[in-house]
Amino acid sequence: MEYWKLIKDIGSTNGKWDDSVQVKAEIIDRLIKSLEPNTKTILFAQFNTIALHLAKSYSVTIVCDFLNLLDSFDFSQVTVAFDIEKIDKKFDIVVALDEYLTYANSENSQRVLVEQLANICNGWLITTLQD
Repeated sequence: MEYWKLIKDIGSTNGKWDDSVQVKAEIIDRLIKSLEPNTKTILFAQFNTIALHLAKSYSVTIVCDFLNLLDSFDFSQVTVAFDIEKIDKKFDIVVALDEYLTYANSENSQRVLVEQLANICNGWLITTLQD
């Protein structure tokens, strides 16, 4: 979580932080609207500032330990879940960005993560992967 504080501080030095996050959120928003225009609920499998922007238009839940981020980010428009395994509802869209699946320590662990996400996804799973 220190990463997000640091990256925000660095990005804010030139005044481009908010613009950068907004552009990324708009890209995800356009993707969501093209996949399922009636989307209402979105789960982010881990913290990403894009979720905070999307919460202006959707009901967004973020899985993270947000307490150490409260001094840097506004969580007032999102719901926070601390453990993905304890989520007992389904979401229209599940988003797993930032190598959420890439850093699994084995192919089997990666399958378990995908299965967890699939179990709480009622529509589309959006992810980015990095080799």
